[in-house]
Amino acid sequence: MPAPRSTAVSSIVNLLNNVIGAGLFSMPWCLAQSTVLSGALVFVIICVLNVYSFVLLAQCCALTGCYSYLDIGKAALGPRFLTTESRPLMTAAMSCS
Repeated sequence: MPAPRSTAVSSIVNLLNNVIGAGLFSMPWCLAQSTVLSGALVFVIICVLNVYSFVLLAQCCALTGCYSYLDIGKAALGPRFLTTESRPLMTAAMSCS
């Protein structure tokens, strides 16, 4: 297994890019469509879910020694991960339509 090629700085920049990029356009509209209480509650719930998913991803990296989504998928789902049969499913699951 090759050693990870990312640095702490590139990981932080990637994380900030994902967090800021996803919320930059959607969050103001979502909060404008809700009340203060429901908007704050949903915001807190989404933050907790994001932290939980990040912790799960970090645990997967620690347990498998894999540091990419592709390698973690292969470790979790076996050698048939991203074969011809699973590509349409992965494309549909990871696309924004």
